[in-house]
Amino acid sequence: MSSIYTITNDIKALDQLIDEVTTDENGDPKQMSDEDRDFLKPMLDELETNYEAKAENILKYHRNLLAYIDGCKAEEERIYKRRKAAENKTKALIWLLEDSMRKLGAKKMTAGTFTMTIQKNPPSAYIYSEAQLPPEFLRIIPEKREPDKKLILEALKAGQNIPGAKVSQGESLKVR
Repeated sequence: MSSIYTITNDIKALDQLIDEVTTDENGDPKQMSDEDRDFLKPMLDELETNYEAKAENILKYHRNLLAYIDGCKAEEERIYKRRKAAENKTKALIWLLEDSMRKLGAKKMTAGTFTMTIQKNPPSAYIYSEAQLPPEFLRIIPEKREPDKKLILEALKAGQNIPGAKVSQGESLKVR
């Protein structure tokens, strides 16, 4: 079976041929003869059948890819949950060892090839009341501004003129 591109080019060539038999040398329309119809009909039927079959196969492949994507997303979620559970276990194990060392009053212990030490973390600032901080210790982070496309579309549809915006409507292939 030919590729979708070949079939599309064949359909365009057939369309050109139909134009040639339906217009005269001046470009004026003329009736297609029965001989021309009999000659073109099987070619058109074959191309339409090939195109439909090829398009169906492409759409089936498209659906398979969508299912594969959904499977990947589900697998990502499953693996993410497993990773988070493992991370939580590591935190729990470290907490268990630290808690038991504190109860024993030990700052340093060995466990086979491992050495465990309870040590001070680097100093950090704890903010207990942000309202009491002097202004020189505050930084201003600008807010993010972006167009509200839904609001703009509603206003444009209602006839409002908005500089820098207009209604746009493209086309896309829908498969049912």
